Amino acid sequence: MALIRQKCLLKLFRLLPIKTVPITEDLVFQASEIKAEFSIPYCDCFAIATSIKKNGIIITGDPDFKKVEKVVKVEWIK
Repeated sequence: MALIRQKCLLKLFRLLPIKTVPITEDLVFQASEIKAEFSIPYCDCFAIATSIKKNGIIITGDPDFKKVEKVVKVEWIK
């Protein structure tokens, strides 16, 4: 049952206007550098590194991202 649900959710996800980005070695190193400099969760560092690479915007309510507002554009959910 869980596998069927997973497949259904994946099909729905693919309908959304969202692009997935492969995790490359460059992205891993950039995320590691961000982690070392700003001491925020590693998964957040991947979002930041991807946003920098793709010239994107982080949309969040997570206060950890206040540390990187000078590095990447952040829009705050209120």
